Amino acid sequence: MVPTPAYPTGGVHVVPTPAYPTGGAHVVPSPVYPPATHHAPTSNHGGRWQYEDGSHGSNNWRDFAPADAAALSQALSRGMTQCHLMNGHGSFQVTLGCVGTQKNRQTGTKREMRFAVLPGAAQGAGMWEFKDGNTWKKYIRADATTLSTARANRNRSLTLQNKWGTYEVEYTIAGTQTNDRTHRQRRVRFVDNTSSMTAAPSIGGGSSGAGGKWQFEDGPSSGGQWRDYLPNDDLAIKRAHAARRPSVTISNRFGTYEITFQGASGGTQMNKKTKGKRRVRFLPYPKTGGGLYRMVMGGGHGQVQSGW
Repeated sequence: MVPTPAYPTGGVHVVPTPAYPTGGAHVVPSPVYPPATHHAPTSNHGGRWQYEDGSHGSNNWRDFAPADAAALSQALSRGMTQCHLMNGHGSFQVTLGCVGTQKNRQTGTKREMRFAVLPGAAQGAGMWEFKDGNTWKKYIRADATTLSTARANRNRSLTLQNKWGTYEVEYTIAGTQTNDRTHRQRRVRFVDNTSSMTAAPSIGGGSSGAGGKWQFEDGPSSGGQWRDYLPNDDLAIKRAHAARRPSVTISNRFGTYEITFQGASGGTQMNKKTKGKRRVRFLPYPKTGGGLYRMVMGGGHGQVQSGW
């Protein structure tokens, strides 16, 4: 099946998905992004460029055409924060920002972090920020310079040290694609095969991979009656967990729910309307001989009923 051509002109206005930083400090504006010293990959060998096909948050990602992917990689390797693309579907302005997490090594606290690039901003201009509660704050200049250097060298994880503590940072490349004619936007990301964190990781083994499924508790707390998530919701939860996000929001015909992870295989689900909560868990598939997983068929693909 041939993938949908890169950059359909349709879509809704979206803002780059916030990252996941931790802990922070009082900060000053970050410097202009420095030039790169290492080249980003121009093929799928080291990763692939993708755009979100559908509404914001659909997580229906499709690969860019090879020529456009190469242009994006070249722009990133030069330290650029904006890249203009033209193809048979139109012309598009792509921002090359970052999203990730920052973890306080001493307390374990996580916060969202990002390199925010606004469409139409000067080439190389952006702002390194972390999220403190509901507010985005700028990194101090020294930390912003360290982050920019790491980004230019394609280092997707690093350690920051300042007077507030030591922080482990992981991030991935993400931004937006704006149609020059319609001004509509789609999310863009680079899935780096060499990084331990990606904006949307491949679903493989491990506690959040294809070796199991996410479930919610249906009934009274500790009642022990568990139901499978709908396939699309299960996939969204697996991707968020694999990306080490603290939470993820899912929407379906029953409502909108926020899943907050707790540990490697558990958490809670909150109904955004009623504020009702349920436990969630990751259930590994039983292993068969040779270490292979046996797919367990059956079991309801039901979802939380509305009104609870």
